[in-house]
Amino acid sequence: MQYIARLTIHNGTYQDYENLHSYMKQRGFRRYITAATGVHYWLPDATYIIDSMADIDSVYKAAHAAAKAASRGTEPQVLVAEYGKATFSGLTVAK
Repeated sequence: MQYIARLTIHNGTYQDYENLHSYMKQRGFRRYITAATGVHYWLPDATYIIDSMADIDSVYKAAHAAAKAASRGTEPQVLVAEYGKATFSGLTVAK
């Protein structure tokens, strides 16, 4: 399954988001999407995707735990959705 996650840390600092990126990466999430051409593009800020055999609740719990750890005590906003196809524009090529 493919999942997309969007997270917000309220009053988050640059370092909070750097920590979030690290915590999400440790859990298997990535910050880029791959086009049909094979080119990688950066996702919008604090948006992640993951390919996982886990169910959506497990993926949500992993994303929530990462966001909670990065948020220094405030409750983060977390959205996780399953997707099969994506289309996009205006994203920056990941180097």
